Amino acid sequence: MRLDSRRARLVRRVAVAAAAAAAVVAVVVLSVTVVQQGDRIDELDRKADTGAVLAAAETASRDPNAVRTALSSTDGTVQARVVYLPDGEGFLVDDSLRALPSDRTYQLWALMGDGQPPRAISAGVLGPDPGVTAFRARGPVVAFAITDERAPGVASPSNAPVAQGTVH
Repeated sequence: MRLDSRRARLVRRVAVAAAAAAAVVAVVVLSVTVVQQGDRIDELDRKADTGAVLAAAETASRDPNAVRTALSSTDGTVQARVVYLPDGEGFLVDDSLRALPSDRTYQLWALMGDGQPPRAISAGVLGPDPGVTAFRARGPVVAFAITDERAPGVASPSNAPVAQGTVH
């Protein structure tokens, strides 16, 4: 009788341990699935936001009052475009900015032309891989420039522009 009761307790313990292990595996699998779904939702949200900004940029570029400025590096390898509306709303369309490390960011500068030399005002911190970005700049903008700065951005340009263009 004792042998049978010991054997029964051992079988129960093994069954409980197996059930607990199965429960842990199930929780881990479900947790990974939830994280993956969250990542997918975040990616879809980013794409939707980018799509809305791109649509607004395309609409602005068709506005007859919009100013279109091409930005380029001195060697012509970096290209970007700015569409700037009279109300100060603008869009940067990145054509060839290479992605930066996560501790760096591109920053857009509106060069204001009341004085000589023009005064650089930050029009936006663009992130390490900007794509299409909305910004706002008010005043007599004579040029735009993009610099590579340390994240999260700076109050005044600390590096030479990677691309710039004059407003015509």
